[in-house]
Amino acid sequence: MVSVIDPMSTQFQIGSPSEVLNLGEKLPRIHGLIPRVGVQSANYVLSLVQQLENKHITSLNTAQGMRVARNKLHTLQALSQAKIDIPKTVYGSFTIPSHMLLETIGGAPVIIKTLDGSQGVGVMLAQSDSQACSIIDVLKQNQIEFILQEYIHESKGHDIRCFVIGDQVVAAMSRQGLEGEFRSNLHRGGTPSVYHLSDKEREIAVKAAKTVGLSVAGVDMIPSDTGMKVIEVNCSPGLEGIENTLNIDIAMMIIDYLEAKIRSNAK
Repeated sequence: MVSVIDPMSTQFQIGSPSEVLNLGEKLPRIHGLIPRVGVQSANYVLSLVQQLENKHITSLNTAQGMRVARNKLHTLQALSQAKIDIPKTVYGSFTIPSHMLLETIGGAPVIIKTLDGSQGVGVMLAQSDSQACSIIDVLKQNQIEFILQEYIHESKGHDIRCFVIGDQVVAAMSRQGLEGEFRSNLHRGGTPSVYHLSDKEREIAVKAAKTVGLSVAGVDMIPSDTGMKVIEVNCSPGLEGIENTLNIDIAMMIIDYLEAKIRSNAK
């Protein structure tokens, strides 16, 4: 039996007894958990997943893995430590002058990203140094953390979404942004198409997901003159676009994987 539970209708008690309630009632027995994390409720949902993990409930992705994936800086730090190729990235405190941060990345054009956000929200392209400094100043004034990344000219609004389950890439699609749009997200009007990964690209995608600590992930890579670079690892990747593009049932693959994980943990 599958139940859909709104995490924002729950509450939990830490200690003894350790209980999780949904609308004031104890949750039925749960064997496995498929968490979906939104932007607004992320902190609470991750705390809830951690509480359920503490009760020895198998989660598709762990709370810790999702915490890393939810923060673009922490994700990039983990990938870099694992020697996975990423775009040149700069992060600094709010006290560092904007022009100094910009000089470190090599000047405009430059990609500016807030540390959380999805579907292209919080990702900006500054075409000039003055435009970049204006954006940075606004972010700093509002205490919004951000990173600067080199702009990969040769990608031309194109990236690759790899869907990883366990040790395999079960699907991959190419996404091409609208003319004049550097973001390729389908929610931004990007056009998807089937993409055939090389063995090396498959290896990179699986390694990226494992490095961040995810069993199921959407790994986004961007082509460059020096090879594929990983730009993001998503802990709650969308299914509709890639399922429709490839005409496959990824949702069932996820369920099958979780069931196998539950059986393995029960041994």
